[in-house]
Amino acid sequence: MNDVRTWLDRPRTIKAPSLAPGGGSSRIDQGQPDGLRVPRPFSMLRLLFELLVHPWTIALVNAAILLVLVLGFLYMLHTGMEPLHQAEEIISGLGVILIGWGVALEERMKLREIFGLIGDDEAREREIDETCHRFGVGHLLFGLFSEVAVEAVRIPDEIINTSGIEKSVLAAAVGLLGIGAILLARHIASLVRA
Repeated sequence: MNDVRTWLDRPRTIKAPSLAPGGGSSRIDQGQPDGLRVPRPFSMLRLLFELLVHPWTIALVNAAILLVLVLGFLYMLHTGMEPLHQAEEIISGLGVILIGWGVALEERMKLREIFGLIGDDEAREREIDETCHRFGVGHLLFGLFSEVAVEAVRIPDEIINTSGIEKSVLAAAVGLLGIGAILLARHIASLVRA
């Protein structure tokens, strides 16, 4: 919570040039400081990205994705992966979610650089960047390999014969997504401790 207060409490004023003789205050009442409250360029966008790359936000998104994965697993368990095309769609969708989130996590440091979020407590932030990069690669790979398994089932049997083993291949894809879910939970734990 202190992290949030720190960036909210930062002064956002700039010193206005004085027009008064001798460089004194040009304010009529002389009681106000000679500074203007001017928003920084892209300040709202910067604030948004400051919130998005915060460890608690990343942990919250991880938890939401983990919930979606668990719901997908439960649905496939309940239906026994029938009909097959629906199980393929669910696994494919969950894989794409992991891939996209993994790519975003990998680039946390670059996003911080682009939006000028480098500064206070940089050693801690670099450690979080490294953790996000490592877990992001894991999410990306397990999501991608689950997609490969789904596509192996979808490709005509003349190219890759999966006839009769479709459910086993899709179960392997679910297993890969399960490892991705475990990584999400471990990443949440590491972010909470950061």
